[in-house]
Formats: sequence, C-alpha cells, structure tokens
Amino acid sequence: MAAARTGHIPERTCRACRKKFPKLALHRWVVIDGVAVPDPQKNKGGRGWYACDEPSCQAKISQIAVGQARSLQRRKQGN
Repeated sequence: MAAARTGHIPERTCRACRKKFPKLALHRWVVIDGVAVPDPQKNKGGRGWYACDEPSCQAKISQIAVGQARSLQRRKQGN
C-alpha cells in the first residue's frame, strides 16, 4: 500500500528576484497579444511566469513581458 503524500507545498520562483515562494503566494502573469495580463485563477493558456509582491518585482513586470513576447515571437518564426 502506498503512503499518502501530505505536507507538499508547490513552490515557484519569482521571475524578477529569483527567490522561491509557495505557489499560492505569487501572482501569475501571461502575455496575450504582446501585453502582460494577470492570471489570478492561474489557468490561462500559454507560457506564464510568477512574480512576488515586492514593489521592485512588480515594477519589472512590463520588462519581463517584453522579453517574454519577443521569445514567443522567435519560437513562432522558428516553426
């Protein structure tokens, strides 16, 4: 009989400061049509990233979105 798994808390890394946090403590963002869009339900399609509540990290969201959008464009052009 397999033991029940308890106490597991998924972690994610803040894209701006690179610190690890519990997934539920972070905000998820995705790029849709070149614009950073919050994903509070954490279920929108596409490549997303997480950011913590630090004001400096929240301020970097637009810069991250630009890089993410460029990366997605390169992937589309390569296929």
